[in-house]
Amino acid sequence: MESIDPKFIEVESYLNGTLDLDSRIVFEEKLLSNNELASQLELHKLGNEIILRQRLSKLEEISRSTAKEYQKNKLVKNFVWPTLIATAVIMSGLYFANPYFNTENQKAIITPKKALAI
Repeated sequence: MESIDPKFIEVESYLNGTLDLDSRIVFEEKLLSNNELASQLELHKLGNEIILRQRLSKLEEISRSTAKEYQKNKLVKNFVWPTLIATAVIMSGLYFANPYFNTENQKAIITPKKALAI
């Protein structure tokens, strides 16, 4: 297994703010005298920025897809269910308003059928 470069760890610790005050002062003094370390620090900053932008892009994509799903669910909740309920009420009203539903009419209709069956 490869070991991680101590400079990498030091630069990342500096950028993440995990160095104690003394280590931070020493690191900043190294930056002033070591151009290679300063370049590495800039590369790390750039890399971290790229990673952050990728993560933000992914979060925006997730947010957009979630918003679309929410709008679809909102449509079902606010339109489809009330429409189904209204249709059920209307259909049951039509069923019970049907003249053949009346028991007197049913007797009149059933009686001739029974007579034909005999």
